[in-house]
Amino acid sequence: MKKIGIMIAVSMIFMLTACTSGLNAGVDFSTQKYASHIHYDDPAMMSVVGVKSIVVDRSEGLPRVQAMLINHSHFSKSIQYKISWEDSSGFVVNPGSQPWTPVRLHGKEQLPVQSTAPNADAQIFNITVRKAD
Repeated sequence: MKKIGIMIAVSMIFMLTACTSGLNAGVDFSTQKYASHIHYDDPAMMSVVGVKSIVVDRSEGLPRVQAMLINHSHFSKSIQYKISWEDSSGFVVNPGSQPWTPVRLHGKEQLPVQSTAPNADAQIFNITVRKAD
């Protein structure tokens, strides 16, 4: 009887552990951390094209950012993205120097994009996504 109680307790622990890890399955915590740095010209774009897996590296001089654009749709989408930089006070560094980059994302495609800060003053990045013209 004691063995059955132990087996039930162990089974419950495994079930609770599985349920707990399932709560966070598929959640990209790096994107949540940097969510305020992701902008869409059209809010409807958020459900079509996502930004995930954001990595920021400051180890080799100038800050760098890499993000994964993902097409949530099964259909190809033409979009443009821009990564701009600000200094620690929120002023845009080299305004107008960051061009819109056109890309065509096929259904469910993921595309890594990256940018290196234009100079040492740049500390904050912003990723903006819009429909291609």
